[in-house]
Amino acid sequence: MEIPFFGPITHCADSLFEAMKFISETDALILDLRECRGSLDPNMIPLFSGYFFDQPVHLFDFENRKKNTLKQMWSAAYVPGPKYLGKPLYILTSGRTFSGGEEFAYDMKHLGRAKLLGQVTKGGANPKFPVQLSENFLVTIPMERSINSVTGTNWEAVGVQPDVEMHAALALHQGQVMVLEELLATEKDPKKASQLNQNLEKMKETIPKLTRVEISLTGYPEAKKVLVSGTFNFWATNTNFLQKTDQGWKGFVEVIPGEHRYQLVIDGRWVPDPTNPNQVKEGNRIYSMLKLD
Repeated sequence: MEIPFFGPITHCADSLFEAMKFISETDALILDLRECRGSLDPNMIPLFSGYFFDQPVHLFDFENRKKNTLKQMWSAAYVPGPKYLGKPLYILTSGRTFSGGEEFAYDMKHLGRAKLLGQVTKGGANPKFPVQLSENFLVTIPMERSINSVTGTNWEAVGVQPDVEMHAALALHQGQVMVLEELLATEKDPKKASQLNQNLEKMKETIPKLTRVEISLTGYPEAKKVLVSGTFNFWATNTNFLQKTDQGWKGFVEVIPGEHRYQLVIDGRWVPDPTNPNQVKEGNRIYSMLKLD
């Protein structure tokens, strides 16, 4: 199940209920949060979490500095349809996984309900608000913070650490392998075990290979930070940094077979790769293209 965003509960709850009903008879679940950009409603994650716990569980607290309040957030005691209990749960993360996506992954990990696979997440746990200092200056200041019920802290600026750290592009394939291995280890029926073993071997054979591709940029001696971001790393901006050289900047990305869009990020400014003539325009943006067979 891929979750790109935790939207407002009034708009998304019914979709969540239908999705959980649809997968209720499965033997294991992989939640793909590699492109999850956050949450618009603090109540959505406790509602979703209610499917994975038999009884309400204290997930996290929201501390508000301005109001001097502490609000406890618990998993929902009741959810429509059957709960998803006693079954393997895996969560996939990337360097783009942010805010609410990180909250859910962090809570499930430290409550012992899920295993995390992928890369360290972006690291946004403290909601920030704009403060106008003068006519020309505006700053964002954290006014709230999430406090996990188990660790007493959060993932601000450090990200959520996966249980199995690996290239995010391979996380789904590895997750499928781990699910089959876990199911096989507990299967008592010889016929079902044989089928699981066959599926496991096929899945291992289909894990794609990574290809190392060099990315270079000439010039920009005054730049402070240059990185490459694209579909191969789920548009993360905390990985794939280029190193400064005498001629400019150089680095490498690891890419699975297929077509990939990307851009260079130079001190926060997104630009297509000037050394790559293969480009595609989408809306108002121009992306460079990598194609690997």
